[in-house]
Amino acid sequence: VIGPINMKKGGPRQSLYELCKKLQWPMPSLESTERKSKSLVECGEGSDKRKVYNTFASQISLTIPDYGLIELTGDERADKKSSQDSAALLMLYELERQG
Repeated sequence: VIGPINMKKGGPRQSLYELCKKLQWPMPSLESTERKSKSLVECGEGSDKRKVYNTFASQISLTIPDYGLIELTGDERADKKSSQDSAALLMLYELERQG
């Protein structure tokens, strides 16, 4: 059901939106929460790893007709859009897992 996922910034969200459009599902909703810290926090992984004061986590909700609601929370990231991509990627993996 799910094709290749573009891993560049915005890619996972775009892949999820295209899947929802193709299957005529409602678009997912994303809500981001900012966490402020007085000390540096290590955030991200691999080449995206950096130290920041503020991190973002995004919760994604998708209602699938005749199935129900799926809600997931992505990993904390240094910026809002990256946290939304993390949540969208988790949703794509969950949809693939459920078939």
